[in-house]
Amino acid sequence: MAGISRSKGMGQRRAIAFRVMLLASALAAAWFFSRTDGVRPNAADLADGGNTPLDSSPLALPDPIHPAEGLPEDQPEHTQPAPEATNVVVPMLDTPDYGPAIQRGGAYVDFELYDPNGARVPIQFYRASLWRKIGDYWIADELRTDVERNLIACDGLGEQGLPSAGLEPGSYELELTSAQWGNFRHDFSVSRGERRTDRLTTPNSRVAVCLRFSDSDGRPISYLPSRPRVSSTSTALDPIERNSPETVSLRDSPFRPISLPGGIGWSGSGSPDRGRRLLPNVPPLYPTDDGAWWIWVFSGASNTISVNLNAELWGLAEYTCEDTFTSRSEVEVVLSTPAEFEKRVLEWGKPLEGYTPGDRNIREVQAEVHDKVEFDPYSAAVKPGVTRVVVETVSSVPVLVQMSINGTSFWRVMYARGDLHWYDLSARTQLWIRLVDDRLLVTPWESVDVSAGGVLVLGRSTGGALVTFTADGLTPTLRAFAYSIDFDIAAMDPPEPEPSEDPVDEVEEDPSDVPNRDLAENPNHDPSEGGVRPTPRPIERRDESPSSNRFKLVIHPKDGRQKTATIASSEAIDSADISHGLQLRTCLRGVSRFRRGSSGGASMGPNGNYWFEPVVLPGRWEKFDTGDQSFPSLLSAGSLQPRFDNVFAGRAVGPAEEGLPWAKGVIIEYEKDEVAQQVREICRRHDNKLAVGPLDINSYAAGLEAAEETPEPEGLRALLGQESYDAFETDEQRLWFARQGAWYDTSRKVFSDEQGYFAIQDPPLEPGNCYVLYLWTDSRDDLKPDARFAFQVDEHGVADVGAIHLPTYSQR
Repeated sequence: MAGISRSKGMGQRRAIAFRVMLLASALAAAWFFSRTDGVRPNAADLADGGNTPLDSSPLALPDPIHPAEGLPEDQPEHTQPAPEATNVVVPMLDTPDYGPAIQRGGAYVDFELYDPNGARVPIQFYRASLWRKIGDYWIADELRTDVERNLIACDGLGEQGLPSAGLEPGSYELELTSAQWGNFRHDFSVSRGERRTDRLTTPNSRVAVCLRFSDSDGRPISYLPSRPRVSSTSTALDPIERNSPETVSLRDSPFRPISLPGGIGWSGSGSPDRGRRLLPNVPPLYPTDDGAWWIWVFSGASNTISVNLNAELWGLAEYTCEDTFTSRSEVEVVLSTPAEFEKRVLEWGKPLEGYTPGDRNIREVQAEVHDKVEFDPYSAAVKPGVTRVVVETVSSVPVLVQMSINGTSFWRVMYARGDLHWYDLSARTQLWIRLVDDRLLVTPWESVDVSAGGVLVLGRSTGGALVTFTADGLTPTLRAFAYSIDFDIAAMDPPEPEPSEDPVDEVEEDPSDVPNRDLAENPNHDPSEGGVRPTPRPIERRDESPSSNRFKLVIHPKDGRQKTATIASSEAIDSADISHGLQLRTCLRGVSRFRRGSSGGASMGPNGNYWFEPVVLPGRWEKFDTGDQSFPSLLSAGSLQPRFDNVFAGRAVGPAEEGLPWAKGVIIEYEKDEVAQQVREICRRHDNKLAVGPLDINSYAAGLEAAEETPEPEGLRALLGQESYDAFETDEQRLWFARQGAWYDTSRKVFSDEQGYFAIQDPPLEPGNCYVLYLWTDSRDDLKPDARFAFQVDEHGVADVGAIHLPTYSQR
């Protein structure tokens, strides 16, 4: 009985142990499916305390988008056989943030300048630069000196001719320099979408000073041999070191040649010497205003007034006076002139006729800027032999009047103000005009007789139904990134009667119509009128019908949304033959700097080029099945919409959801992420000093290929060296490190543009597969990324990870 009891007790203990093992296995499985493949879902843990994460860090655990199938809660146990165990890892993907953070900041601040006396300061006297503060660092941003409105427009990056994209939320510093009005800096901040106008006061003001020239007896000097001139200087601003951060250095593949960064330089010279003005035989005499001469100076600046004289007659070769003119407005100038000065000076030179004595009109001129008189094309004077063509248009959409001169090529578009268009040209010109909107509206060319001269007024109108195009065919981040979209529509040509051996059914691309792979040609947009100026098209003859095989429209943001409209009825549209099908192409452009300073605020990319050139994604022609529909019906139905395939998109944003430049990242296949984390941990234990063996590139590539086929210890030791070989625990880890030279995939790197966007065409990502993105901003250690984001590529090859929230840059 004792033996039976012992057996029964042992069986109970075994059953309990078995249940404990099952529970442990269940807990282990639960941990496995809730983890993030070796990296804890916390930015602080990920960086080992090196970086403080945001509460909205994208590393927070998401819900799995492919949850494992289980039994319903009300299903009785054991009614179905338990599923067989598999080694399939269910990917735990992060949820993209497609909220406001993916949008550009869109803030606009205008600055008006006034002097201390309240007078408006002419903006052209100032040189201005704008700096955006990112953490503890700076990057140059864009502004415009708007002479027409006499203000400084801080409106951010943009495309040539398109409205600027606005400023990102955050802090900025405006630096203004003028030798006359004074130098100063102004700090300001903006929030997302903010629009405002601020008033700034300059350090100095312009005042009129009177120089009173007299002889030793107090008699006024009637003439001067030259006009007084003034030079002003203001206290220089203290220099500020505006550096970009030293970001993390990501390793390169050990068997890929390392590209040495090159450089971009500028060269130039000053204005060419135009030569001196030839002096007349008789020197000129400038009359004074009964000895007085009025001149502008800048109160508060260091002013130097000088007058070139003649020592024989005026007693001095040159008179100079230095003053800040904060407390006086007159200067007495006593000259030692000889006897009979009046007679001798008239023998020496000749008084200028029609010259205002002593520039006395300065007393009456206000220092403020006067408003410009708007040009009136109807009444403004026209030169002889010139015809001003004025076209009054009536249209449902903003249109432009395009001109062709002499029937051989496009020339340009007319000046435009609303529905009024005009241009002056020789009366001997042969002129053709048509109405366009650079979308789909194109009217027929017509000849205009301009031989009469004077003002020729024409009236032209267009009609048809409006069709709205949107960018809904793009993912949210692509739609936010694409500040302008070229959408091309082409009617396919009929097939050849005898097709060649290798028929090509793609639309033949005209070189002038293909976006440049680096810097695409930008449309010239007039933001004040809301229209789009046409991009140059192929040269056509006006005695032939213009080709209607291809249509182009440019979509750009307006009122915060990307949309455009076209007239679905015009001769070109109505007569388009689409019986053989259509092809569509979408090209996306980001924004870029209009200009770039020679130093500071710009970082060189790993390929030796500046990162922040405009990113252009040229699309491909794709066939579109038209069925039995006509071109106008397709337009009115909204069937033709831009779309883009095979692209990786995302945005790095900081604490204020501002786009972060300088962000770096790597992409790893999801199934390789676990071994990558193992390699990362081993590299951490060895202070990141592990490296591959000292083999040349060719030998290394050959050795790696052999090791991947058969991972023999000898081959792996040759690739890694003994120290690295011993450091790793499995051949899988050794092969991964041998292939990459790092814990991450060195062949899939991404870099953000100036406003934080990632936009990569044809990335090395497979449709349907899952990947992990690691990003660095503030971290300088490649073992400690600032964020991890798991994502899946859709069936069209598109991966949109949305906004990734990251820490900003801090000094070390």
